[in-house]
Amino acid sequence: MLFLVPLALALACALPVSVFLLHLLRGSRWRMRVPATFLWAGLAPSVAGHARRRLPRLTLLFLLQLGAAALSGLVLARPATPLDEPAQHVVLVLDASASMQATDVQPSRFEAARTRALDALSHLRPEDRASLVRAGPRATVLASGSPDEVREALYRFQPGDGSGALREAIALASRLAAHTPGLRGRILVFTDGAFPPLEPIGALAAPVEFVPIEADPDSGNQAIVSVQVRAQPSSPDRRVVYIELANLGDTPATLPVGLLDAATGREFARPVVELPANSAGSLLAELPTDLSRLSVVLERSQHDALPLDDRVEVDTPLLGTRSLRVLLVSPAPTALQQALEAIPTVQLAVVAPDAYPVAGSSAELTVFDSFLPSELPRSPLLVVNPPAGNRLLPVLGTFTAASLTLAENGHPLLRGVDLAALSGAAAKRLARVPWARPVVATADGPLILEGHDRGFPVVVFAFDPAPSGLDKSLAFPLLVSNAVAQLIAHRSGLAVSPGQPVELPAPSGRRALLVLPDGRRQRLESAGGQLWIRETERVGRYLVLDGANEQVVLASFSVNLLDRAESDIRPRGDLAPLPATHQAVADPAGELPVREWWRLLTAALLAVLGIEWLVFARRG
Repeated sequence: MLFLVPLALALACALPVSVFLLHLLRGSRWRMRVPATFLWAGLAPSVAGHARRRLPRLTLLFLLQLGAAALSGLVLARPATPLDEPAQHVVLVLDASASMQATDVQPSRFEAARTRALDALSHLRPEDRASLVRAGPRATVLASGSPDEVREALYRFQPGDGSGALREAIALASRLAAHTPGLRGRILVFTDGAFPPLEPIGALAAPVEFVPIEADPDSGNQAIVSVQVRAQPSSPDRRVVYIELANLGDTPATLPVGLLDAATGREFARPVVELPANSAGSLLAELPTDLSRLSVVLERSQHDALPLDDRVEVDTPLLGTRSLRVLLVSPAPTALQQALEAIPTVQLAVVAPDAYPVAGSSAELTVFDSFLPSELPRSPLLVVNPPAGNRLLPVLGTFTAASLTLAENGHPLLRGVDLAALSGAAAKRLARVPWARPVVATADGPLILEGHDRGFPVVVFAFDPAPSGLDKSLAFPLLVSNAVAQLIAHRSGLAVSPGQPVELPAPSGRRALLVLPDGRRQRLESAGGQLWIRETERVGRYLVLDGANEQVVLASFSVNLLDRAESDIRPRGDLAPLPATHQAVADPAGELPVREWWRLLTAALLAVLGIEWLVFARRG
């Protein structure tokens, strides 16, 4: 037995002594019934001798008061006994990515992970600490405290429909463990392993253990991984949809694809795509002229374990014959200017880099050649030969393109292009950025990339077309025309991924209301003339309504899971434990690995005080 506040032991001794002295000095008065008192009226008081002190009588009330005084001192001294094992801080990290909703494990992988996390909590002692971290699009702490508090948060935990920031979640769990140096840290990661290899996390204050959710080895998934509605630059009244499908399983699949008018539910086409095992395919279909919103629905098969990526909805507003305002910013615009002016619907403006407007422009598409400003415009971008020192695409060096290691044949950017023309092109070696993926690449780095930044599409030509003579070949104007067609698809509506914030113009003088896919409604607050919508983790249709008249729709957009990596639900991550790289320095003032008894003694003290009050009250 040890005492965490030893000085309070003096009080534990002093309080009973004080009670004893109080009874000794003041004595106890007893009420006695006598027949009469007049016989004592004339009795003279004693003038000799002193009253002799007598020890207090050992009554029940006296003993209860001594016990209460002793218990009070012991409670303040905080008695404790050393534990056989030190108390621990267990941080539970749950993968909340879309793949955890796969149903190859019944009822789902996520429910299996929740069950295992609850089992881990049940083995903790009351003196242990627990924390719960959610690895969704962002890593967030849902609860931290006693195992019972974390258990309640775990019951309310729900998975998301997007990617999972597992690396950031583990780093956050390490920081939580470091803040309790008096406890032995431990990080448990509950995941299906369907994530790419983790990048280095850095220093870890506690060891990391992966708790895998065993998936069905025969399970697979078929997914829609890309839907692009394109207006042809040469014929803006004609619109086509390019759909990319993936069979992420070990068995061939026959995939009927329904194309529907999302406003009416009418199906206008139903092509069928045959995909071998572990392969990708695509289809191209022309859209009706009056279509305003398109739904692409993939008919599920018995080997399709994830339904989230089987339906995509995109806006397809009518474009008419309106011209496209394009701004070209280039120090030597000859080749790009000619390629852009060859597109009939392009209305081109050309400026030098030093004349580029700081506040942006009214262009619907901006082309940057060998230049990138510090503040990017809020429009689709075509970036050619990105310069060193820019923030959008960090440049690591240069290389000369040799043989291609990646070329997505059939991609809209490469339609009709002879890729042999790219051989010998001088290109920039770019750092990997999370928002872009390569379409054409060599062993030294990508040559053509596409992606979305801040909600707008971006196409990057990492090469300089002039030194190799590429600008004089037929491939270059075709690449530019395809890139413009790809980028103006943005006019068909926002392309939003789960968890991606959306910025919309705020209605002037009016409140706005957001309707989520599940029907819930949220008030939207404007900031700087913009509405920021951050709760976009669920796939489906989102509506922005007029707050005063909820029948008026101010804006709408759809969130779709178009992520091939997330649709690949097969375990592929390294689940080997990660050792702690440093131990938190123990805080001398921190909690010791002991079991304290003050709570039990406090309960006993309250019980003794209650009995003492009852005895005193009955005595009268």
